Amino acid sequence: MNATSPVYVVTYDCPHRKTYDVLMLLKAKGYRNVTVFCHPMTYKKTFRPLLQHRPSDLHAIETQRLCRNLDFRCISLPSIEYLSDHINEIGETPVLIAGVGLIPNDLLHKVTFINAHPGYSPYARGLDAFKWSILKNLPIGVTVHTLSGEFEEKRREEKRREEGYHRHGVIYHTHASTTDRSGYIPLHGIQSLRI
Repeated sequence: MNATSPVYVVTYDCPHRKTYDVLMLLKAKGYRNVTVFCHPMTYKKTFRPLLQHRPSDLHAIETQRLCRNLDFRCISLPSIEYLSDHINEIGETPVLIAGVGLIPNDLLHKVTFINAHPGYSPYARGLDAFKWSILKNLPIGVTVHTLSGEFEEKRREEKRREEGYHRHGVIYHTHASTTDRSGYIPLHGIQSLRI
């Protein structure tokens, strides 16, 4: 994959940390042909963390504005279901997930999605996966997986962890550090998880 190849990203239209990380890394890596499909977030987290360790407005920039600033194309969708209107443009190119709720099954049969998240599945997930892995002495890593219509039958994953081995058809690679590399992994996934 080179910097002129098309890259498609689906995410929320509101400020969102993973969106910021993924789009900034695409720009830093020199990708120019980036289309971002953004849709409203349909849920809001209502919990309060035990320890407020992250400023809530650190990345408070809407996706449309971020895309304009990065010179990326941004298409607003009323909901994720409207991504199906762009199937012909997307073609066989996997779509990176930077932010999405539930993806309708019929859309999973038309588009292959690549998702990445901090945390070594199934032990820890979410934005604070590294923190909880350290606190609970769980394996530290990052998981990348594809989602498609045959999710259960054809799920392909790459997990990065401290040790390297192969087990049950899933590849486990050495993870260079325990820092949050969630922005790196989706880009790596474009190249390593080709369908």
